[in-house]
Amino acid sequence: MWAAISRGTKRQARFLSWYLMLVGLEALTLGILASKWGKLQPKVAAWPRAERWATRLLLRNISEWHVLLTNFLFPGTTINADVLTAEDRLFRGEVLTYTLDRDGKLMGIYLNNAERYDRAGLLSDRKSGVTKPTADYWKIIPGRRLFIFADKLFTLNLRPQTTLAAAEELALQLDPNATVSLEPVSRSPPETSSLDDPGPATGSKE
Repeated sequence: MWAAISRGTKRQARFLSWYLMLVGLEALTLGILASKWGKLQPKVAAWPRAERWATRLLLRNISEWHVLLTNFLFPGTTINADVLTAEDRLFRGEVLTYTLDRDGKLMGIYLNNAERYDRAGLLSDRKSGVTKPTADYWKIIPGRRLFIFADKLFTLNLRPQTTLAAAEELALQLDPNATVSLEPVSRSPPETSSLDDPGPATGSKE
């Protein structure tokens, strides 16, 4: 009887060892693919079936917020956000990170180098007949970092920004003969921007 128990235990141990090894290998493979997907996707695009299979396999296991709020698809980029809150306040900054609850729902986002748009100051200056550049109404938030809860988000406008080196690398992966040129864009909105008078919040969350 003890011999049978010993043989059964050894078989179970071998099965469990192989199972854990294969699960670990699968997790490692998916982790590497997910972390490198932005660079691998242009190369995999040459095989449409493989790309569709890999995309479905990866994206169904990755939060949509990770795709939107990080440089998952475009390595070398930073994600900047314009955030209008339910209190009709406008903020902007670089998306530093985000938090999710147990169900994968967005709890909030961290903004780095956060700034607040001084709409009250704008309206006051207009009543006084004072004209200032739009950039003067963006006020640096003390601490430079701001956490905004998801239930306070009204609209979220995301603006990926990249470097010339990252843009060249991506373009060359898509087309070896491509050339890339970048035009500098001011971080401040243009003087004729609708931000000059962002009206009261209307509509639904995005």
